Amino acid sequence: MRRPECVASSAPLRIAVDAAERLQGARAAVFGDVRNATEYATGHVVDAIHLPCSADAPVWLANVAKSSTVIVYGASDVDADQVAQSLTASGYQDVRVLSGGFGAWREHGGSAASGPCEVCD
Repeated sequence: MRRPECVASSAPLRIAVDAAERLQGARAAVFGDVRNATEYATGHVVDAIHLPCSADAPVWLANVAKSSTVIVYGASDVDADQVAQSLTASGYQDVRVLSGGFGAWREHGGSAASGPCEVCD
């Protein structure tokens, strides 16, 4: 009898900035920012929820259909990987990490807002 092998979880799917911008423009994705409060206040994707300190994050996630495209980002890809894996494990079917993080978003001309997280402040 063959024993099942342990398979490491695969890395989260990545999404290029241009593809993420198209989804944002079509309002076909929700964005989550995993960076610290100072970084978020300096600039973030418009309408992104600040996940690290947001007491509203569970409510926000409860209102996001499991079939929705969810794009998480940090200062780099690695910053968002754990959050993306957690969302996938929670049943979200289309979770992606923004390639290059918020820096790539801004370098590509992605729209951004600034100001402190209302929950952190």
